[in-house]
Amino acid sequence: MNVIERFSSIEGEGTRQGSLCSFLRLYDCNLRCVYCDTTYSYGDEVDYEVQSVEDVADALRQMGNRYITITGGEPLLQADEVEQLIDVLSRETTPFGPYEFNIETNGSIIAPFQ
Repeated sequence: MNVIERFSSIEGEGTRQGSLCSFLRLYDCNLRCVYCDTTYSYGDEVDYEVQSVEDVADALRQMGNRYITITGGEPLLQADEVEQLIDVLSRETTPFGPYEFNIETNGSIIAPFQ
């Protein structure tokens, strides 16, 4: 996976608003919206770290949060890896219950998984 950053924060949007959440920001985007607030996540000059799905899963486990938001750029440019990550962590549980995932997408790519 091409990873820009991982961090814990408080979810600020949606039904999980106010909950502690692990964020995984993936590299690249297929659009260049003028209002983008994460231009640092795409482009030729951007540094990102290439990690295996298992390494990303380990890092998310260590954060200890039940809720995970996968964002970008456009995370579905790496749909196969995102699906694998969700599959791996969905078979596990945290002390607070099963992992729950949110994918923040620009909507231009239909997820090949449900």
